[in-house]
Amino acid sequence: MNKLILTVILFCISLTGRAQSNVFKNGDQVCFIGNSITMQGGFHHNIALFYATRYPKSKVRIFNCGISGNHAANVIARLDSDILVHHPNWSVIMLGMNDVRRDFYSKDSVNVPDIEKKKQWALDLYRKNYEIIIQTLLKNGSKIILQTPSIYEESTALAAEVFPGRNNALKICAGYIREFGKKYNLPVVDYWYAMQRVNRQIQATDASATIVGKDREHPGNVGHLIMSYQFLRTTQPKPMVSSINIGHGKSVNCIVSQLKRQARKVSFTVLENSLPFPTTTEQQAALKLIAFKDSLNKEVLNVSALSPGKYRLKIDGYDVGSYSESELKGLNLALLSNTPQYLQAKKVLALFQESWKLEADYRWMRAYAIGRLNARKIYSVPDAEIYFAGQLQKLTDTTSVAYKNLIGERDKYLPVAKNERQMLARMDQLHDMIYHENQPVPHYFELIKLN
Repeated sequence: MNKLILTVILFCISLTGRAQSNVFKNGDQVCFIGNSITMQGGFHHNIALFYATRYPKSKVRIFNCGISGNHAANVIARLDSDILVHHPNWSVIMLGMNDVRRDFYSKDSVNVPDIEKKKQWALDLYRKNYEIIIQTLLKNGSKIILQTPSIYEESTALAAEVFPGRNNALKICAGYIREFGKKYNLPVVDYWYAMQRVNRQIQATDASATIVGKDREHPGNVGHLIMSYQFLRTTQPKPMVSSINIGHGKSVNCIVSQLKRQARKVSFTVLENSLPFPTTTEQQAALKLIAFKDSLNKEVLNVSALSPGKYRLKIDGYDVGSYSESELKGLNLALLSNTPQYLQAKKVLALFQESWKLEADYRWMRAYAIGRLNARKIYSVPDAEIYFAGQLQKLTDTTSVAYKNLIGERDKYLPVAKNERQMLARMDQLHDMIYHENQPVPHYFELIKLN
């Protein structure tokens, strides 16, 4: 990708979203509410990791309140049992992908009588129900961040069937969200606009490129990090991990002490208030499309008054690398995966990843209970066992797809439902472990001249 295209992408993203100062505070309970895109967790997992590394003194708890297939009406039905039970200080809402009704945009829909009226009916229902969600959450004392829907991919060649016009319907939904933002004075994170512009720019040079998954609906790792970036830019967290200034200027978000200058060595101790944000291999492609590293992940070492030459940088005795005196006037340590700070952040990520695996099983169990069992007045594990046994008894053909699917659902649901308390307790424990592991510690820096 050439520099001009990248510049345009970064400029376009920076324009989306109304600048806000709504940063989650210590002890906040945050519910991310939505459909399968939220249930996947990717974008708000990144946000949780960002807060744990950038604000380690502020214990922020983020809850996944997404359920696959949900419309706004489904969210209304589960507000009390699945969302307000967390007593959220903040509720972050994203809906629309299912509300616009995929079947209304299929190739056969052109033959459906009054199809355009039905499309408008779906949009009007979405608008009405979304506002009910806003009003209910506000009534219950929750602050709100609105999110426009993400995009639907219909402009590139993929194996999955395309539903023309669906993305434009999501654009209309995004317009409704912006209107609600103005009406209720709420911040709006505009995913649709940001993702649309990035997608169009990369497709200008590669028609097969996309930031959405193969099913045209769900963002992959790249799309989720772009969404995270848009959320963070809109809510305006502090951009610096730290700025370590030795010999010139004031250090930011850190304390420098024990500075010693010798003939061929400079040493000092730094206590930073934050950790760098650790990225995964799967996210590297996204970092080429957004200014995440430059605007949200800067841990800058700036050492002045060094004589010309190469210097070996050591932190806590570990060899980080060799750099010239000019490179050490703005070295972004957050991009170095071998520093003690970055390795500590990776340990925080590993704890999150264990928690996210439990979360995925738990959310599937909750989705199945809400969508399938509760509708049949089944609320306990013993009643669920009776239900599965009865349904399997009715299916006499044990080789049928229906029988095998039900066996799979039973074997997936019951173990998690039976261990729900233990899973939740472990997730609570992991959250405490995260906010223990993420506490910054002093680090001893050495710059040793090599030539």
